[in-house]
Amino acid sequence: MTKRILPNFYEDIVRIDASGKGEGYKVEKVQSAKQYCDRIFAHLNRYSYISAQQDKEIQNQLVSSLLMEESSKDLPIDAISNSVEGTCLRCYISHFILQACKERYTRFGLKGQRFQLHELLPLVLNDDGKPVPSLGVKERFLPYSLQILQEYIKYKPKSGLDKWTLMKIKQSDAIEEFLLQCGVCIDSDWGILNTTSYAKLEKVFREFHVFSESAIQHLSETEIQQARAILQSFHEIYRGDRQKNHQYGRCEPPSDTQLQRMSEYLWTTYQIKMTPQRLIKEIQAIASRLRDYRLCEYQPPQISVLDSNTGTSAYEWIPDTSSLNNLQSEDEEDLQRLLSEELVSYLDKAIDKGFEDVINSLSLKCAHLADYIKPAFYCLYCEGMTQKETESRIKKLTQPQISRYIKPLFPKHLQQVKLRIQEQLLQLILEKVKRWHIVENPENLDYFNNLSIQIEAFIEHEIFSSSQTETKDAKASYMNSLYIQRLCVYLSKYKEM
Repeated sequence: MTKRILPNFYEDIVRIDASGKGEGYKVEKVQSAKQYCDRIFAHLNRYSYISAQQDKEIQNQLVSSLLMEESSKDLPIDAISNSVEGTCLRCYISHFILQACKERYTRFGLKGQRFQLHELLPLVLNDDGKPVPSLGVKERFLPYSLQILQEYIKYKPKSGLDKWTLMKIKQSDAIEEFLLQCGVCIDSDWGILNTTSYAKLEKVFREFHVFSESAIQHLSETEIQQARAILQSFHEIYRGDRQKNHQYGRCEPPSDTQLQRMSEYLWTTYQIKMTPQRLIKEIQAIASRLRDYRLCEYQPPQISVLDSNTGTSAYEWIPDTSSLNNLQSEDEEDLQRLLSEELVSYLDKAIDKGFEDVINSLSLKCAHLADYIKPAFYCLYCEGMTQKETESRIKKLTQPQISRYIKPLFPKHLQQVKLRIQEQLLQLILEKVKRWHIVENPENLDYFNNLSIQIEAFIEHEIFSSSQTETKDAKASYMNSLYIQRLCVYLSKYKEM
């Protein structure tokens, strides 16, 4: 019989360690859970391993006790939160939340180069084992372990609570979003296509352009509609089979039979003739474009300011010198002066609009935090406060809310500011270039592409050079960047909350 787990998992809770020591977590004994386990499971040796069957029996006994107390179909959070049985199960879940986070860190963290374990944990490890206060629905914060347990009781999966917890962490939107910010898209090609709507595909294929060495790759309407037809065939056959067979979890590659059926579907529905061998390549190409779009949404491309061959600055001045042979020295000076004069004004406007963007992007579950975003940003990124200090300053916020909902908005705001400034500077320069008759055809694709890259390098160096390497903590080095300086000027009126 397989030996697996320690019974004291039901009385010890894993929680965040805010001291900044170790890996960011600690294990604490919950006395009410210990006393309950001492009485109910006295026959078990607390310091020996138990079998998987014994473990499942413990879970069933705890869940049955909960259901006896509450007869409604959907067990209310209060019934779980206020019961000792629920506390024991929350303790148990916390150990597997930690295990799942460690797996994600080991697999994707690149030994701390991408992210640290203590940055990942607060997204889902946010339970202290205490009863949840009975507040209004919008104001109440529910630990992730409580949500996992409530769904486990509701859906009654055949697997144990350990596997259920590991699965829920893998499906966590918060972790997926965090990994995307770190440049990791964990979904397989088939998983991406399985969850992509037709409207989303058309939006990506029309608005998200791939840059090659010499041009921007625009897709024709025919190519877009063919991609949509391929996605529809994938949904009809592949997704249809998964639904019929009640398949859940990771999406595996389509079988040869499914590919053949997709090819037949394309021909009979759209008169598109495509062999299964070509179809699988087209499917992967579509998935690759969708994956790039997801990553670009959360992690805008970083342009190196230094030329890799010469080590010199990648921009002598903004417009590409090879395209501006007619530029006179006084024109160059005028352009540089114009950029210097307009830069701060454009940055201030982009910062303001950036907040509009991130606030409008809030989901319903955290919309009630909108009024506290700017004050929290001021505490975290201007005064360098810790999350605990920020919680003390802003009474309406909790540390889990700050780590899970507020802090992830910072890289989003930074991205929006970058995109807005780049667009504004590009428009400004093109207007001046046209007016001064420096280039015969400024809209030429090669010139436009080159100019866009030069502008990205310029704003990276002039505005974000100090903040680019650290976008997840409020450090003193942020104050060296123009972005943070102007951000704090903008936020200074929100410092008192």
